[in-house]
Amino acid sequence: ESGCPTDAAYDYGAERITNDDEETTFVYGVDLNRNFPFMWGESGGSDNPCDDNYQGPSPYVPEPETLAIMEYAKRLFPADQRRDIIDSSASFEPYDEDTTSGIYLDVHSSGKIVGMPWYFKNITAPNLWELMALDHKLCSHNGHRPLVSGHTYWYDAAGNSIDYMYASHGAASFTFEVGHEQAENCAYFTKQVLPYNFQALLYAAKVARAPYKIPQGPDIVRLALFQPVKVELITVELEASDEHRTLIKDKRGEAREGYPMIPSGQQSVSTIRVFLDHHPYNDGEG
Repeated sequence: ESGCPTDAAYDYGAERITNDDEETTFVYGVDLNRNFPFMWGESGGSDNPCDDNYQGPSPYVPEPETLAIMEYAKRLFPADQRRDIIDSSASFEPYDEDTTSGIYLDVHSSGKIVGMPWYFKNITAPNLWELMALDHKLCSHNGHRPLVSGHTYWYDAAGNSIDYMYASHGAASFTFEVGHEQAENCAYFTKQVLPYNFQALLYAAKVARAPYKIPQGPDIVRLALFQPVKVELITVELEASDEHRTLIKDKRGEAREGYPMIPSGQQSVSTIRVFLDHHPYNDGEG
C-alpha cells in the first residue's frame, strides 16, 4: 500500500491560518511521513508547525490520514504477528520468515532508490538478511539503488510509515523513491517510471505471502509451454536461477559499482509443483 500519494509531503487539506502579533502566517499541516507513532520524534522531524517536516503534536494523536492507514493495516495484516511497539526498538526480535506475511510499500518521488527499515536511526533491522534479499530483487526489476540502514543510508526520518509497518505488523516494508524529479515529466513517467516500477510492484505482489523467505530462493527467469499438433500432451520448460535477480545492473547490464551480487538460493529446493488453471495460493491441489 502507498503510505501517501507521490509528491504529497504534506496534508494539504489541513492548511490553516494563525495570527501572531497581527502577522498572518500560513501553516501547511503535518508531514504524514513523520507522524506515525513508532519512534515518533526521535529524529528527522520538527515540532515547529511552520516547518515542512512538522511531525505533529504527539505520537498518541496521529492525523486522521495517518490513523486511517493504521486502522487499515490492522484489518489487512494478520493479527497474530502484530506487536505493540511505540517508542523502543530494544530487544526487537526478527520476524519468523516461515510464518510472517505481508508487504507494505510507501511510494514517493524522487531519487530512484528502494529503502528499507530502519529510517529512524542508522542501524540495521533485525530481519536484515531477508529485507536485503527482497530489496535487491525489487531493484533488479526497476533499476533503482537499494538502501540498507547501517550500510548505505540516506537520512533520519523517525515517525515514518515503513518503520511503523515493519515494527508493528511485521510487514516487509520499503520506500520507493521513483523517478528523478519531484514533478516528473509525463513522457518520462509513462516510458520509464511506470513500466519498470510496475514489474517491481508485480514481484512484490507475488512474494507477499512469504516476503522474508521466497526472495532468498531462486527465481523463475523463463517459462514456456509446448503442445505438439495431434498430441494430447503439454511440455513445460522452466528455467530458474539463483543469481539472475540478485545483480544490480547498470545500463550496460553489468554489476553496478558499489552494489555487489548478494548470495541467493539459501534454501534447498525439495519440491517442484505445476499449477494449471489454479492459483497456488488458493486452497486445494493444482
